[in-house]
Amino acid sequence: MIIGDIYLSKSNTNIKQIKKQFPYIKTICKLSGISGEFRKPKIKRLFGDSTITTHREHGISYNLDVSKVMFSQGNHFEKRRLMNLVKPNETVVDMFAGIGYFTLPIAKKVKQIYAIEKNTESYNFLEQNIRQNYLSNVTAIKGDCRQQKLGKIADRIIMGYFPGTKKFLPAALKLAKENCIIHYHELGKNEKEIIKQLPKNVEILKIRKVKSYSPNKNHYVIDFKL
Repeated sequence: MIIGDIYLSKSNTNIKQIKKQFPYIKTICKLSGISGEFRKPKIKRLFGDSTITTHREHGISYNLDVSKVMFSQGNHFEKRRLMNLVKPNETVVDMFAGIGYFTLPIAKKVKQIYAIEKNTESYNFLEQNIRQNYLSNVTAIKGDCRQQKLGKIADRIIMGYFPGTKKFLPAALKLAKENCIIHYHELGKNEKEIIKQLPKNVEILKIRKVKSYSPNKNHYVIDFKL
């Protein structure tokens, strides 16, 4: 996996071969897993000096430190999908904004985004990325999304956190306007397992498997309307 000018591998790596194949690579790291509430990568640097890079995708520049924050390239299509779904008059709340994974690519297509992030490392990069991409309609908020008192402001809510997304649903409902659309990400064996978590009497618009996560679990996103 390549993020900016950094090569991340989950297995033993031939450094000379990688440098020959990708001459622009400045750092090579081994990724052995992700841990904790903030899904911090477990990184061992094999070559190069810096784990800070700028990754470009969908016309957006993401600054990040691969040793401190996660960047999932498996969400590439999901970002593109959201870009095609949002509408110019919408106010969006990204409840788990990270460094701006979903916030940044849709910002120029909506009226306003409130990007909430609890992790200090991710929040600092989020603020930096908002400035670097010249996005004046994004309000970054540091803290737990369950503790925010924004009122019912959201036409659309992004819940890109897992596992355990269900415990954040009450907070999402407090942010949602009537007919709000929620993009609900979660891990499960199948679609039915995720559907059971949703509030009653919602309209399911779409269910999509984002990627395989482990042998018995997949990453799903469900779009539903209140």
